[in-house]
Amino acid sequence: MSVNIPDYFQAKMGLVMIDGSIVGCAQSYTDNLNRPISEIQCIGSDSVRKTAGSASWDVQFDALQILTQDASSGRKTYEDLMDHHRTSTQPVTVMLMPQTADVSAGQIYYYGSALIESISRNVPVGSEPVSYSVSLQGSGDLSRGVLGS
Repeated sequence: MSVNIPDYFQAKMGLVMIDGSIVGCAQSYTDNLNRPISEIQCIGSDSVRKTAGSASWDVQFDALQILTQDASSGRKTYEDLMDHHRTSTQPVTVMLMPQTADVSAGQIYYYGSALIESISRNVPVGSEPVSYSVSLQGSGDLSRGVLGS
């Protein structure tokens, strides 16, 4: 997956994309990677073998910032995110930048496809921006990418 490095992309940042277009970004997220372990014992054998199952993962974005309030820039909006959650069975793309001091070409990131499980919106008093919490459920391994390649 080739991704242009956005000017605002920083260490520890996560992005949510719909159809290759960035919807929002957050520097506060929690991801969980899971691979269940099964024990297998053949009939007549005393030995037990352990094997890894299929990978699954989830990510909870806190304070996801929607990057634009309208689609004039070509970016997706909050309404696009809501409509995708309400009507689509297609996954979104999640991109996670590990904690690094410098985000530039050559840095490693992780990405995968996930379904939107839930969205919540925080509308503060005053001029603070609206933020969103989004829970996503992925399946399969996260892929590894290199920025700028």
